[in-house]
Amino acid sequence: MNLPGAHTDEPTPAYDPKNPADATATAFLRAGCEGDTFRTLDPGAGASDRLLVRSVLFS
Repeated sequence: MNLPGAHTDEPTPAYDPKNPADATATAFLRAGCEGDTFRTLDPGAGASDRLLVRSVLFS
């Protein structure tokens, strides 16, 4: 899932992710859930505002 407003390489990526879903979320710096995996967020968890995100994969 590409994040609205942060899904291309041009604008600033999103930051300070929170996972309100009931599934695990894996954060990616690149759109399309490509590239390095930066953090896996458990359901209800969040990450530091230093974590930059463009797309998320739920599993």
